[in-house]
Amino acid sequence: MHFGGAIYSNFAPRIKQNEDTERITILDKSKKKSGNVKIRFRLRDGRDVDITHRTDIIADVAMLRKQFAEDGTLKPRVSVYDQNLLAAITARKMLKKKQDKIRL
Repeated sequence: MHFGGAIYSNFAPRIKQNEDTERITILDKSKKKSGNVKIRFRLRDGRDVDITHRTDIIADVAMLRKQFAEDGTLKPRVSVYDQNLLAAITARKMLKKKQDKIRL
C-alpha cells in the first residue's frame, strides 16, 4: 500500500527480543525400558549452539522418565523421588552452565 510518500507493508519485520535462549535439558537417547544409564545433558543456545555432555551420574531409566521432566526438574504431582539424583542433576546443570558461559 502507498500512503502519502511512505510505503507501508502488510508484513512488519520481526524484531528479535533480547531473550536468554540458552537451555540445558536432559537428553534421553536410550531405547532401554529398564536398567541403568549415564545421564546426558544437552545445551542449546539459539540455532547455532548444540552441545551434548555425558556425565558420570547413573540413574535407572524407568525412574528417570517417570520422575523428572526434560529440564531436570521434578514432574508435577511427584512426591516420592530420589533426592540424591535430584541434587546431582541440579549441581551438574549449574556447573555445566557456568563452564559453557566461560567457553562461549
